[in-house]
Amino acid sequence: MDILDTSTPRAMSHEIAEVIDRIRDADFYPALFTFLSKYIPFNTGHAMMFFSENGAPVVLHDGSPNKYEWIDEYASGYYLLDPVWIKLMDPDYRDSFYILDNLAPDSFKDSSYYERHYRKADITDEFGWIARLENGDQVVICLMRRWDAPKFVDDHVRIANILYPIFSRLIILHETLKSERQMRTLSTMPSARLTPSASINKYLKASGNEKQTLSDRQSDIVDLILQGHSTESIGLNLEISAGTVKTHKRNIYSRLGISSHGELFNLFVTSLKEG
Repeated sequence: MDILDTSTPRAMSHEIAEVIDRIRDADFYPALFTFLSKYIPFNTGHAMMFFSENGAPVVLHDGSPNKYEWIDEYASGYYLLDPVWIKLMDPDYRDSFYILDNLAPDSFKDSSYYERHYRKADITDEFGWIARLENGDQVVICLMRRWDAPKFVDDHVRIANILYPIFSRLIILHETLKSERQMRTLSTMPSARLTPSASINKYLKASGNEKQTLSDRQSDIVDLILQGHSTESIGLNLEISAGTVKTHKRNIYSRLGISSHGELFNLFVTSLKEG
């Protein structure tokens, strides 16, 4: 759809006004996603709040037009492997619009996380934008396509790029007004950054296997493995040789009593459930 044709801008301006009318209401996000669905044909989408203090994300809205069935699994700890979350935790990352394929590590689609989350959820394409609040918290608007639908095309991305500055400002205003009405409970947010390796170490200590806990360097490598980085990419990120990475991986697998990426991912999932 060409949003610069003779009829679309007028209709769009009225529809944006309707979203603005909901700025103080609980149905602001449903109104926003209803608007987006008219111009960007996504299969599922959600809005999530990611906290500056590193707490688990909170779902602000899910289900337009189809509920994302795996959202609870994601919020339980899978988000720690999400390329978007990883970028959000990087203070040098300031982009406001993202395309998942551009953020993901080189072996992301070969990772157990991708296989067991994205494929299980039938997600083939994703893009979205980030609204950054004054307190450092960030709201992510995520739009996705399923495997049985074609991927987003350039026109969809172009429309989203035109719209996101407007809606980012509205999201910031909506969340500011909401926080003025009720104080967020901060006690539920941990002060230290949670990582996949930290979750594994916590589980190992709790289960009486403290001798198996990972060193700082091993933790760095485990995090990158689970995120979907190849041996070469891990070496570049940590500024060590690929041979050194391979040696660390052998030692890590031996220390944990496992022999594959899949078993490492299973250990991470177990740590989320039992840790």
